[in-house]
Amino acid sequence: MMARTSLTQTRHRGMLALMVEQATVISESVEHDVWCPDGYLSPGIHGQRIAIAGHSHWSDDPDHPGFTRDLLQDVVDGDRIRFFTSISHFFGFEDVSEFWSRALFFNFLPSLVGPGSERYGHGSQDQIAAGTARVTRILEAHRPQKLIVFSTKAWHDFPLTEEDQGHLPRKPFPSWQTYLLKDGAPVKACGLRHPQGADLARMTADVSTLMSL
Repeated sequence: MMARTSLTQTRHRGMLALMVEQATVISESVEHDVWCPDGYLSPGIHGQRIAIAGHSHWSDDPDHPGFTRDLLQDVVDGDRIRFFTSISHFFGFEDVSEFWSRALFFNFLPSLVGPGSERYGHGSQDQIAAGTARVTRILEAHRPQKLIVFSTKAWHDFPLTEEDQGHLPRKPFPSWQTYLLKDGAPVKACGLRHPQGADLARMTADVSTLMSL
């Protein structure tokens, strides 16, 4: 009886491990849709096409392509999530719904980083590689004039800018770096820290400076 119980438990653990492994593969095969509201092109943010990026979503529920779109629609409809509320305030918008009705949003990782217990993770190497390639596709498809990444973790893995490659001189922070689209059009980009625990006045000042450049 002891041997049978041990064998059954071993098989059960093996099945659970396989299920977890399969769930991870399925999750990483998902690519979240970009949030691109009607107001992104016009009026935009202060008359400009502004893209905002974070690092990743997490959830204990199954992943699906509409995750970002559904979450931002909830924010526009009145749900308040500190990350999105803080960013709207950095840009001088008291009306959170109004801001996110005008700004494009995507996360660097194209799929969930994992459940709540893994919310601070970096993502797998496959997710990071997919995220880096996805940034270029998003910029080409939506052609923002300015992109601010509110995550130093995400910004670290973004594609190299013209300044990173030595094609353009790097300016003191806060300042823009540059991506060039296929037709030569520039996208100004900058990485800032995550809003959690950030000083509101400092972040507002940095964003104001960037928007004025």
